[in-house]
Amino acid sequence: LDSYAELDLNVSRTYLVGDSINVSRAWAGVPGASPLHVLEGQKFKSAYAPLRNLSGDVIGILVTEANAYFFHILERYRNTFLIAAMGSAGIFVLFAAFIIYALRLLIRTQETLSKSERLAMMGQMSAVLAHEIRNPLGIIRGTADVLKSRYENQQTPDPLFHYIPDEVNRLNKLVNDFLILSRESQLSFEENDLNELINEIVQKAQLDDEKTPVRFQIEADGIAPFKFDRNGIAQVLMNLVRNSMQATTSDGLIRIKARAIEKRRKSYIQIEIQDSGHGIDGDPRVIFEPFYTTKSTGSGLGMPVSRRIVENHGGKIEVESRPGVGTNVTIILPCKPNNEES
Repeated sequence: LDSYAELDLNVSRTYLVGDSINVSRAWAGVPGASPLHVLEGQKFKSAYAPLRNLSGDVIGILVTEANAYFFHILERYRNTFLIAAMGSAGIFVLFAAFIIYALRLLIRTQETLSKSERLAMMGQMSAVLAHEIRNPLGIIRGTADVLKSRYENQQTPDPLFHYIPDEVNRLNKLVNDFLILSRESQLSFEENDLNELINEIVQKAQLDDEKTPVRFQIEADGIAPFKFDRNGIAQVLMNLVRNSMQATTSDGLIRIKARAIEKRRKSYIQIEIQDSGHGIDGDPRVIFEPFYTTKSTGSGLGMPVSRRIVENHGGKIEVESRPGVGTNVTIILPCKPNNEES
């Protein structure tokens, strides 16, 4: 009532009659509010609240009128608040995503630095090995050849004369693996026949390990010659084939598949080597860690060296394995056209 400059008590409030239900409820002690009503061309909304005495009896009704524009302001305030809240939530999500990205980047950077330090240490060690070991190995190999030519009976060859050259070759290969793993090797991209190379590797692996009765199934026909480093890919295939032969039980099967594929309008050659061996327990990617091996005589460098060679080709190598089922290694190499310079 104080909002009116002059209150004419004789003027009838017709909307009170039209909102008699809320008025009656207010007299009964229940607050209420009316729908919008028009008064002198203006939209209003009314609210009714009972007034009680000290005894709790309703002795009057407080009627509050507000212009509809007031509720419009409230709605705008609510929408502004919701937009601000959503914007704040979005900023918080972006900030959280940035923190997570920064932490992952920090972890990857730390892993890369640790790997670089390890490779740098291996590079220094491999340089020392190459210098300090190869020279004595050459002398040992030459001495073994002289002893063999002097004392071996041609009619009854003695296998002891072959032990020293075999071990010299094994140590030389170990030194070469260190050098490949710790340094960027220079690849010689020339046009080669992958089909011929796969068959050659399989035959050589079978001759080297005649005691393992493993069957091979090769599906590599129809691939046109393309540019790759023959020695490097031969070393990769030999490592994978030997690993599969050692993991496969008697009369097991090793499948070698090679085919041309297209990815993002680029040509690639996909090579799969599947075996029916005992598989790998745990995360199979651990085999790419240097010095990890499950063999008593292994150096743990075969798979890391293979990955380094494939990555130097611009490709990638992946492994899938299930214990008791077998292992599947996939190599993807970019297929460079014949007119493309390496």
